[in-house]
Amino acid sequence: MKKVTLFSTILSLFLTLNNLAQESISDQYSAQPLSPTVVKFNPLNAGASNPMLWGADAGGWTNPVIWEKSKRYMGAENIKITRIPAMADGQLDGETQLRQNQKDWIKARIDDVAVSGELLQVMLNPGGGDAGDAWYRADYSRYALLMKLAKDYIESFGHTVVSITGHNEPDPGYAPATMQMNNNLFSACINSGYFDVGPGETPMRYCGGNTLNPDFAFDWYNYSIAYVNEGNTHQLAGTFDGYANFYTTVTNNGHYRTNDEVHNIMEAIVGHEYGMDAAIYWPDFYHGCNLARGEFTKATSNGARLGYGEHRFNWTAAAVYKTGAKIQGFAGGSERQATTTNFSYLSKDIPIFCDGYGPYKQFVLTLPGGNGYGVNQPNSERVINITYGEDPQPAISGNYILVNRESGQVLTSTNIYNGGNVNQSAFSSSSTNQQWQVLPLAYNSYGADANYFQLKPFSNTNFALDVNNGSWNDNANIIVWTNGNAANQQWYLEYADNGYFYIRSKESTYCLTATAGNDVRQFAKSGATDQQWRFVPVVDGLSLDLEAPESITNLGATTKTMAIQLDWSASSAIDLAGYSILRAPASGGPYYTIARNVTSTSFLDNTVKPGTPYYYAIIAEDNSLNKSSYSNEVSATVLGGDMLVAHYDFEGNATDDTENMFNASVYNNGAYGTGHLETQCITLNGSNQFVQLPFDVSNHEEITVATWVKWDGTSVGDWQRIFDFGNGENEYMMLTANRPGGGMRFAITIGSWQNEQAFNAPSLPTGVWKHVAVTLGATSAKLYVDGNLVGQTNVTLNPTDFTPLKNYIGGSQWIGDAHFDGSFDDFRIYNYELSAQQVSDLFAGTLSVDDVVIQDYMDIWPLPAKDVINVRLNPTLDANKSDLTVFDSNGRTLVKTNLTGSETKLNVLNLASGIYILKLSSESKSFIKKFVVKQ
Repeated sequence: MKKVTLFSTILSLFLTLNNLAQESISDQYSAQPLSPTVVKFNPLNAGASNPMLWGADAGGWTNPVIWEKSKRYMGAENIKITRIPAMADGQLDGETQLRQNQKDWIKARIDDVAVSGELLQVMLNPGGGDAGDAWYRADYSRYALLMKLAKDYIESFGHTVVSITGHNEPDPGYAPATMQMNNNLFSACINSGYFDVGPGETPMRYCGGNTLNPDFAFDWYNYSIAYVNEGNTHQLAGTFDGYANFYTTVTNNGHYRTNDEVHNIMEAIVGHEYGMDAAIYWPDFYHGCNLARGEFTKATSNGARLGYGEHRFNWTAAAVYKTGAKIQGFAGGSERQATTTNFSYLSKDIPIFCDGYGPYKQFVLTLPGGNGYGVNQPNSERVINITYGEDPQPAISGNYILVNRESGQVLTSTNIYNGGNVNQSAFSSSSTNQQWQVLPLAYNSYGADANYFQLKPFSNTNFALDVNNGSWNDNANIIVWTNGNAANQQWYLEYADNGYFYIRSKESTYCLTATAGNDVRQFAKSGATDQQWRFVPVVDGLSLDLEAPESITNLGATTKTMAIQLDWSASSAIDLAGYSILRAPASGGPYYTIARNVTSTSFLDNTVKPGTPYYYAIIAEDNSLNKSSYSNEVSATVLGGDMLVAHYDFEGNATDDTENMFNASVYNNGAYGTGHLETQCITLNGSNQFVQLPFDVSNHEEITVATWVKWDGTSVGDWQRIFDFGNGENEYMMLTANRPGGGMRFAITIGSWQNEQAFNAPSLPTGVWKHVAVTLGATSAKLYVDGNLVGQTNVTLNPTDFTPLKNYIGGSQWIGDAHFDGSFDDFRIYNYELSAQQVSDLFAGTLSVDDVVIQDYMDIWPLPAKDVINVRLNPTLDANKSDLTVFDSNGRTLVKTNLTGSETKLNVLNLASGIYILKLSSESKSFIKKFVVKQ
């Protein structure tokens, strides 16, 4: 074993206590909901590019509003396809020409399409109430002629018909719409010669069975397989397997893959994953194509996919896409079948900010769903802006003044009444009319797209920022009006840089713009600085200062075994908001923000790997979001070594007692009760509580996890985890207290549970404290209970094979598993394999001097102390040869006394509230304990 000297133990505890005034990366995170559905991605990768063809629907209605809004959200350049019915609702004029009302029907849809200003590909279907008119069914060559005439008419306006489809959604039970009807239609069109093409020209596609239920799509597609070269389905019923497998089947046949009626970006996310070539959005009649689906259109037209995740049972899916420098996370649920789902977005390589929150390596998004087919279904969809690097966007939620980048003036509502004008004016610290409450809107009945904000005058939040009369036009006036949650009172934020955003109307997509006359209007996005606004938080002593703070000086780095400590001189800025910690893999950058809003002048980076050099710089930021230039750059490399990585004694909190500061957090507030070793332990309720450990705490080639555990039994269910370190249901290392049928189980896997390297062990007794330790070495995994080996297996895997980010005590990677019901004390993680003797020593409390804090060589009480502390020595010690010393967190001696008996009192009345070290020196031995003073 690698022994740890008493000096290093005291130093470690000194550093730990000194870290009370210091921050670490772990302090930037808090526990998030359990989430087995994972989207893993690397922001630095190029991703997989598979451009899709997108369109907006012009099917059974005319509505230019839908097309105009689709154009604005999707981008006119990305709308390339639509579908139009030929209207087989009555025989042709003279049996040879389109009737006028057929032309009018088609022309109305072409006029809607023309709003986009683009020439489009068209999918042509018969229409006519799905079943069509009996006149056409009596002779299918008439259908062929109808389709030719409609094609020629559509193409006379410059568009191109690329596909002939069967009757829309034939599966719900329309008796005349049989499979043979589609075959008759396709056969007649093919045999007519109307749609033949010349050499080198693109042949007409024949698209079979655009079913409502994808489970029926196979039957319709396969029935027409002799005629069709395009597969098509919608998703309004059926199974996820049916939807995904249909596109896989069509892909394997080498045919074109379409969904000409996409109701939610879930359909689009899944379709794109399994090979969909083209998709047409079914319109939202109230708002058109809104932000999430519009951004997904752009991402799949021009970007590349970085990651994908799905929850088939819940009918939900999520993905991450990269378009140029923009990275976005998407999530959606089926319009009629979704169940609430937690998605974990995992960035293993660099920390990220999600809508400004972070830095994270795991971000959990809760996507609401319904509770039955078509029951309370919110049709949820979401887009998340993912940023990283030197300039991550700020998170917006609270009270702000909004500063225009061009003018330096602030958004002002001088008259709070319906129609009251909004302008820009010089900042005044006393003017509440310049302060705005800016809060995100939750999922609701206004479109189920939770990406929008409302801006309300701080002086009267019954009003909201409003585009006058819901105008879609340039130069429309911006006013305040009684809040009615209307689309022209909702806004989305698009990050520019350096703390500035474009504020864009949900109704028009146009930007809040400061005009030359100090009025504020809306205009189409131009990229100009008069459309960019900085959200300056309202704080005590509010001021507006657009000058950047001076750069930080005297940045230094101290190398520790598993971490790098940074220290610097405090900023002289009187309105300092905090510091950002930047780290780079090479000198000079590029830098990544690993912490933000740090308020101390010391920081611990505990996410470093031994042997790798890291480069750091610090930026100061003031309350007006001005950033200083870089500090001096420093570099450090940790050497590593065997050590106790993290130690949680759960003395009223989940902080790490080692110098590494792997501070954990508790989800839903576990209770702190009477401990087994020291004063307290943590108790989890078996229902909704667990402890989440930092992302990098378990990423070691060898590892030992040891804890005292009191398990309260099986009443809450099987698979209760003692610990589970992983990235979801396919990557984990876990120990369960109760596998089905009884007994413990250890497992580690990459890929799936079927590939587990695992072993079973006897059951834990309930209601009693037991010491449990798992050791994982180069070739074997072992489980000890109370120092005795109870199970083992050969292994070839270790945590570094999958870099676990989701590290739980009492929680599981699998959402159906029960939460742990019981208590933990003295939870430890070592970065090496403890031997059998070392595990036995750990159980006995004699592992090494680095663990003397849990030995009973002295008792101290009361805790916390106020006036005095009482100290009682173990009878094996000679009091006449012992003395006591109290140190503060900086290692300074505060109190020292020689002992004359086995009990004594120390006066601590003059000590400030805080944590201190008590050192007992007795002959050649020394022992230390922490204690708390609370005045």
